[in-house]
Amino acid sequence: MRTAGAPASPLPGRAVAEYQSMAIFWIWGIRNPCVLLAGLVTASGLAGVADWSITLAVAMVLGVAAEAGSFFGRRAITRRDRDRAARDAIRGAAALRDRFREQDQLKRAA
Repeated sequence: MRTAGAPASPLPGRAVAEYQSMAIFWIWGIRNPCVLLAGLVTASGLAGVADWSITLAVAMVLGVAAEAGSFFGRRAITRRDRDRAARDAIRGAAALRDRFREQDQLKRAA
């Protein structure tokens, strides 16, 4: 889906790098810290440091945030892989086209 102001090219030059950095952000910057904090909050509930109702509520919120980060991270990785596959297909088609063009030029020259 294209938005207003988006580049017309389906494969902008910086797309793969952007998807890679977004995947790193969502997975390492959001998901993993939320999972770590949820574990620490649950451990504090088990140790009796915090009340279970507060512990479970905070763990649930952190779990939802971690799942959202995981979803967006996987989505960025999928886009990165799809862009790489499209770039490889374009390169392969160009190589095939060049090979056929060479063969045709050799036939015409002979």
